[in-house]
Amino acid sequence: MDSQSAIVSPQISVLMTVYNSVPHLQDSIESILQQTFRNFEYIIIDDGSTDGSVELIQKFAAMDSRIRPIFLEKNQGRVYASNYALFNEVKAPLIARIDSDDIATKDRLEKQFKHMNDHPEIGLLGGGVAHMQEDGKMLHITSYPSEETSLYRRIFTGCLVCHPACIMRKDLVTQLGGYYPFYHHGAEDYDLFLRIYEKSGVSNLEDILLYKRQGASSQKAQRDASDIISRIAAVYRMTGRNDPVCGLKRGEYQKLFSSLGVEKSLKPKKAKKHRKDDLQGSLPPLSLLVDLLFDASSGSSAHRLSPSLVAQIRIFTIKYCLKSGRPFTALYCVLCFFWYYLQSQIQIRTKKKIVDID
Repeated sequence: MDSQSAIVSPQISVLMTVYNSVPHLQDSIESILQQTFRNFEYIIIDDGSTDGSVELIQKFAAMDSRIRPIFLEKNQGRVYASNYALFNEVKAPLIARIDSDDIATKDRLEKQFKHMNDHPEIGLLGGGVAHMQEDGKMLHITSYPSEETSLYRRIFTGCLVCHPACIMRKDLVTQLGGYYPFYHHGAEDYDLFLRIYEKSGVSNLEDILLYKRQGASSQKAQRDASDIISRIAAVYRMTGRNDPVCGLKRGEYQKLFSSLGVEKSLKPKKAKKHRKDDLQGSLPPLSLLVDLLFDASSGSSAHRLSPSLVAQIRIFTIKYCLKSGRPFTALYCVLCFFWYYLQSQIQIRTKKKIVDID
């Protein structure tokens, strides 16, 4: 590997967080150092690893001065590590993310830099992803939508961009407050992408930019809870209400429930179903969160959401209810969905008749 001198004014800051990642860390680091695009700095922030990751990072940093290693004394989580680098270390106007077990294609940065340079209206850009097993065996390829219409249709039903394959504008991300600490169990990327989508253009390249390793899924319940909460927060923002998660620290569920007015908003049946003890634990029941998502997109504020967004939320809640063994709740969601659809159609036809009369 050729030794590289430090870049004084990098055009891209590649950001990787590391925690006990020795098995695949070398391949991941090399995939960035071998990029056809050369004008970048490589910020590798180790989050208190104990498995030899620190020594491996130091080895590569000694060989290539574009690497700027940062070592945290203790493990504080990916969100903290990412924000630390974002607000204290990043020099370039563009930030490219990659995970410590993934592999970037050699021309990834070159293609993304050109597209971001040609399209200043784009604040977030991703691309195609090839998924592979832990041992490197290929599984399948995921293509993400590039057109605005296609992206709009999956705001609440799927992630807009693959996080370790994305590149973002630093000024926009810092202006939005970076990754919210509340989402320490996951979904911090989905939440950030939704906030970016509300302020800037989002797109994806058709090319495969990343080989993503499918590791064992951990903390799935926490991740599911965070996914739902991020959707609730998005609905609040889109309907002109304050983001209930903004400013919260990790695990502050009580403050979240207070800002959502849980005990006031829950109908008698729901209040009975969700015992008060459920609101005191470290992780709220997912059924409660789904109910809150449904309620957030109903009532007096629902008219600020487009029928497409309301439909996405209803579909999401119906799928979850069926998956979690709540068929009657799913049926209730279906009936509410059709009722909302009928109301929207009546409003459209009424407005049309008024226009025709005038």
